[in-house]
Amino acid sequence: MPTKHPRLCVVLDQELYERIKLLAKLKNTSMSSMVCKLIKEALETEEDLLLAKHLKNVEEGQEGGTKTKITWEKKRNSV
Repeated sequence: MPTKHPRLCVVLDQELYERIKLLAKLKNTSMSSMVCKLIKEALETEEDLLLAKHLKNVEEGQEGGTKTKITWEKKRNSV
């Protein structure tokens, strides 16, 4: 059955695979759903860190805020 969701093939080491498998089992969900959730959480964290760094640079006058802010908002809204 075709799906509208994009696919991604990822190669994991055995330990990471087993950890995800166990976590999915404990949460009573599929490994695919668990990996998707973990990726979303990691992306949120990375985006927060990038935004904090950007804001610090703007406050210190090291970066022009307007163009970067517009770019950031476009990227954030497209997710």
